[in-house]
Amino acid sequence: MKKNQGKLLAEIEAYFHKCYRDTPELLKQNHFTELDGEHGQINERHYRLLPITNWFDETAKFVGCQAVVEVTRMREMKNKSSHETSYYITSLASDVEGIARYIRKHWTIENSQHWALDVTFNLVPRHKSYDRLID
Repeated sequence: MKKNQGKLLAEIEAYFHKCYRDTPELLKQNHFTELDGEHGQINERHYRLLPITNWFDETAKFVGCQAVVEVTRMREMKNKSSHETSYYITSLASDVEGIARYIRKHWTIENSQHWALDVTFNLVPRHKSYDRLID
């Protein structure tokens, strides 16, 4: 969910806030965590799925949507850490682990496309030793 869907994004954020406050057990039931690491960094991702209810107004624009998903990503590197939260809507009503796989695949494709464009348009900084090989 991007900021160009501001009202829906605000509804989803408010709904998760309400559930954290009022029904945390619902969030625990529909939760999946991934933990991995490579190249000196640790990545932790938490996926939480909630059904769409009549509490929402803005989801009616998206025919067939069944649930909203919150993804919290934390990355730890040597002296640096980052934290980000993203929201999604989905036509899948359950299986938070399966939804996590779909989201990861989406970002794998997205990142590879950006990398290809960066290389094509020479936007990737080259290492000096690489330049010596070409010269």
